[in-house]
Amino acid sequence: NGIDSISLLMNVSCDSLDICVTALGECGVGETDCITTVQTPDIVADTIVGSQDLCLNEIAIYQVPAHTDAQGYNWTVSGGTIISGQDSNAVEINWTDAGNGSLCLQLFGTCNIDSSQCLDVYVLPEIDSLEVVGADIVCDSSIVTYTVPSPDTLINSFVWSTTCGTIISGQGSSSIEIDWTGCPTGGQICVYGQGTCSDSPELCFDVTGGSVPGQPTINGNTDSCVDITESYCGASTDASLYNWTVTGGSIVNTSNSDCVDVLWEQSGVGQICLVTENGCGSSVQLCLDVNLGDAPPVPDIIGSMFSCINESQNYSYTIGASNIISVEWSIPSACGVINGSNTDSSIDVDRKSTRLNSSHTVIS
Repeated sequence: NGIDSISLLMNVSCDSLDICVTALGECGVGETDCITTVQTPDIVADTIVGSQDLCLNEIAIYQVPAHTDAQGYNWTVSGGTIISGQDSNAVEINWTDAGNGSLCLQLFGTCNIDSSQCLDVYVLPEIDSLEVVGADIVCDSSIVTYTVPSPDTLINSFVWSTTCGTIISGQGSSSIEIDWTGCPTGGQICVYGQGTCSDSPELCFDVTGGSVPGQPTINGNTDSCVDITESYCGASTDASLYNWTVTGGSIVNTSNSDCVDVLWEQSGVGQICLVTENGCGSSVQLCLDVNLGDAPPVPDIIGSMFSCINESQNYSYTIGASNIISVEWSIPSACGVINGSNTDSSIDVDRKSTRLNSSHTVIS
């Protein structure tokens, strides 16, 4: 080679390689000296091992096998915080965000950098607060059902309790029956949901003694129109629940509160009815009739299709409806002029050009 140093590119796979040099002089050949060089293999990141289903704020350990040729470890996390272990083969993660998360690793070697496949995790969220539907006014010896509507799917079971009365069925489920015998003044009901990671907040509410609800009343418009939404509110003594029904329309919000919104859908006479309930029984039903009008049909214009320029022509209309409250006529200003008001039932038009287009709107 003739020089005193070389650069060697290891381009084939081998465990070791002997490199030798011999000095050549004018008087002969010197001794040969050899060294052995060892090829460093590319480093390969292993699979991350650790829990993938976790609770909110749970701390978990994740690791890969320790690699003798590793020069460094770089962990990155989404949805949590690294507590300890960065730049080592094992880390502690506090999972602080509910939902999907991930943990990834870069492994640094002498000759290369390799990344492991990220480990996906799912962190269970906290359980939502509860609500209960059931009569909050009861009578001695009445049996009443109480239900958690649409419970959180994270709840495995429900724990109910009451300060008076007896839970006769449903303990552990989202719906129970309570026998209020011996409780003329009612009591208190409490419930919470038990989940895999945590429990829901406990909900407690008072139940009082009373009597069967009195005759309800309904307040709201008795004259309306199709495609109009009206609000109706009911009242009744000792009422816990309000059960509404509608004919000729539909309830667009909850149907068990004291007020409802109704979208009227059919002309004629509609009806809204109310029955109130509590743990003692139900009131008599009250119904309210609602007169429902509809938009008037297209009117027919009566008048000559031909007239002379600068002469007045009278126009009126006919329509197959009797509940007309206003009229509005219009014509292009370049074609003619309306004499008088454009809201009268008939108009006189002075022609300005050879063509006249007229239209009008009637409102019931």
